Amino acid sequence: MVRLHCSPALVDIPDADCIERLNQVARRTLRSHDAGGIVDVILTDDEEVRRLNCSYRGRDQATDVLSFSFVEQGQETVIAPEFFLTQDMPAGEVYISVERAGAQAKELGVATDEELARLLVHGLLHLAGYDHQTESELLIMEQRTEQLLSPISDA
Repeated sequence: MVRLHCSPALVDIPDADCIERLNQVARRTLRSHDAGGIVDVILTDDEEVRRLNCSYRGRDQATDVLSFSFVEQGQETVIAPEFFLTQDMPAGEVYISVERAGAQAKELGVATDEELARLLVHGLLHLAGYDHQTESELLIMEQRTEQLLSPISDA
């Protein structure tokens, strides 16, 4: 399950169509890569992401997306998925900088909504155990992201 939130600090709140698309993309991603419970997605600004990045990763800079898993590394999350659903256990959080997404969208020549969806899938895949420490891991993650972002009718 996913819950989408807009930070009170966020000035440029995405419109209802964007929020609905993000919800669809999140549900689709979590159907194929369950994170083991509830995931909170927070749309926020560069300053909040910079603060979190500094506090938790020691990097005093804004970034586009941060994922925080509440599940221990290596812990099996598929043993009893009904437990997580009935207990509403949190699986993690994904923070997305709407400011950074907008800047990256301009650089890539795509709509901000499209970049937000890409960052959302990226963050959710991190919670599902994907990483990109190597070129091959990055390629796998990017391919999976593109598959999940393909038109819903292609799923």
